[in-house]
Amino acid sequence: MASTLVNPKDVFLVGMEFYLFSEDKKQRTCVYPTAFKRDWDYSHIEGIVSAALEGNNKTAYIFGTTEGFDTSGMGDIIPVPTLNCFITAGQWEAKFGYVMQGKEVFKSLTDFKCEWKSSESNKRVQYLSSSYIPALLGGDDVDKMGLDTMSEEELAPFQFANLYIEPEKRTVDQDSTADDEFCVLVIPCSTGAQGFNVEFDIREKVTIEQATDNAMKENELPADCRQELLETISKPVKERREQLAQELERRKKMSDDEKQTWRDSKLIKFYPSTIQKDGIRTVQFVNRYFGKAEEVNPTYKKTFGFGGGFGGGFFKQPAAAPAPAAEAPKADPQPESTEAKTSKRKRSPSPVDDKDKSDDEQPAKKQQKKKKD
Repeated sequence: MASTLVNPKDVFLVGMEFYLFSEDKKQRTCVYPTAFKRDWDYSHIEGIVSAALEGNNKTAYIFGTTEGFDTSGMGDIIPVPTLNCFITAGQWEAKFGYVMQGKEVFKSLTDFKCEWKSSESNKRVQYLSSSYIPALLGGDDVDKMGLDTMSEEELAPFQFANLYIEPEKRTVDQDSTADDEFCVLVIPCSTGAQGFNVEFDIREKVTIEQATDNAMKENELPADCRQELLETISKPVKERREQLAQELERRKKMSDDEKQTWRDSKLIKFYPSTIQKDGIRTVQFVNRYFGKAEEVNPTYKKTFGFGGGFGGGFFKQPAAAPAPAAEAPKADPQPESTEAKTSKRKRSPSPVDDKDKSDDEQPAKKQQKKKKD
């Protein structure tokens, strides 16, 4: 049952795969519509969002994501749409961010043929839509807009994308330099057949040259590898230092009123109303940029006995290393976070980050591992 505020099928599911490819790349299967195989009930959204907008000048921005759950308990993972509602009076420039082969990339909404549209029942409710949606959900007679001829490489950014917001607008009162996840880079390096990581803390006084020499010594590399390694380390370090400087400058320019506006903003994550019956476990985490939602609705309540769904990723798992040039790019793997890490703000990622899934999003994987053991 759809909400009269917004039809979930009209909301773009950010990061949902469009197609799966066969091993020989000759066949493709459209998987985006599998998120709507069930008629999910989101009728509870309208009252909550309308109440949050009452008596103020805020706007509600709704964007979709998906999470994989085993609702049968038999290992059959299905994608469940979650609708994330960011309620704020502040102005922000929405765009997409993702990490591909160690490099953070940003794309505009128009690059993904996306735009904010107003709800017909409440103009202060905006939802993220894409002109690709009819092509993905429609039948064979629908214009595919070139999607059916795109290569796996061309489609990869859609799969790994996250909706972006500047970190200072979600973490007004935090010290940027205290965030280890942001300030400590783990840089993937390679010299021919030998691959290794170089850790670099942009807050320390170690120079790029010193870090290069240390890596040369630790990995027993020949002298003719130094220049290539220096360049590999130098680029992400300079980019991250520039990001930090820009953020510190933006924080410095924020007025007290502007800071309060962002403090008063709220992110609500909506699951289908049937989560208790379907055994869908709820988590606060939304993505690496927005971090955790302040409110989850409804919230799964643990019960005694067996059954229920287990959250986690689905369809594709990220590769352990960057793909060869001849293959479609794979997102770099993200080290598993501890509970302490997930309690921090979610920031622009290190170069080894992938499409974010925090530890509390991975009970499906843990359950499957437990079954194997």
